[in-house]
Amino acid sequence: MNEKELQQLQKNVEKSKLKQSEYLRKCILEKDIIVIEDIKQLVIELKRVGNNLNQITRAVNSGEIKNIKEISEIKKEI
Repeated sequence: MNEKELQQLQKNVEKSKLKQSEYLRKCILEKDIIVIEDIKQLVIELKRVGNNLNQITRAVNSGEIKNIKEISEIKKEI
């Protein structure tokens, strides 16, 4: 492997967020290596949605929200 190829390998390993040995094993065994860019932002957004859902559930269960109109209004806000 020449220097350019080694640099490309290291770049791909870093991008994959795998250890080099794991990356090479997947390459050798012809397994797909899937890299999702900006997944951290997606996870943060999903956590926010989950938090909102928990707050709504808590409000419904505690009797704070008593009718469907209130739930519809909250749904629009989300």
